[in-house]
Amino acid sequence: MAAGRIATIVTGTALALAALAGCSRDEASRPAAAKPIQPLKPATAAPAGPARPPEADALDTTLAAAKDYDAKAPDELKGVTAAQKQMHALVGQAVDLSHKVDAAADAEQRKALVAKFAAVRGQLDAAHNDLMLGQATFKETSGDQTTAVDAAVAQCTASPAIGAYAGCVDLTAEQALLGVNVQALAKAYDAAEASFQKDRAALAGAATTVTLAR
Repeated sequence: MAAGRIATIVTGTALALAALAGCSRDEASRPAAAKPIQPLKPATAAPAGPARPPEADALDTTLAAAKDYDAKAPDELKGVTAAQKQMHALVGQAVDLSHKVDAAADAEQRKALVAKFAAVRGQLDAAHNDLMLGQATFKETSGDQTTAVDAAVAQCTASPAIGAYAGCVDLTAEQALLGVNVQALAKAYDAAEASFQKDRAALAGAATTVTLAR
């Protein structure tokens, strides 16, 4: 009897140990529990810049016109300077021709020289008319541009909301450049006209010489 009980106990213990080992193997073979997925944090939006003011379109139009004017100003300035030199040179040619007309002994030669004098005088008149027309156009255009830019800059400074617009910064810079260009062109036109008026005395004397020598 004792031996049977011992065998029973040993057998039971062995079965229990085997069951425990089996459970351990089952636990080890099970996949690890998945970690919970963390929700993505929403991206932080970049701070918005100043809102585009309702006046922006009008300001941009004024700025574009001023930039276009300032871009063309150097060529116009060169043209005015060239016109002044051209007129002065033509007056010199006219005076020289008048002397040749006065000195010519042959009637046919004198007639040819008079024709050349008239042609030079015509070129001079055309050049001066172009200068006058250019000056009139300049005064009108530069006045319109200056008025428009000054008004736009005043609008920019009237309100912080408008003044924060990038176009206002550009307008202020363009206003300064416009002022420089307008002043330079005004001086150039005035200098060209003054030079022509100074040469008119010599031109008038040449015309008188040609008239008397005919």
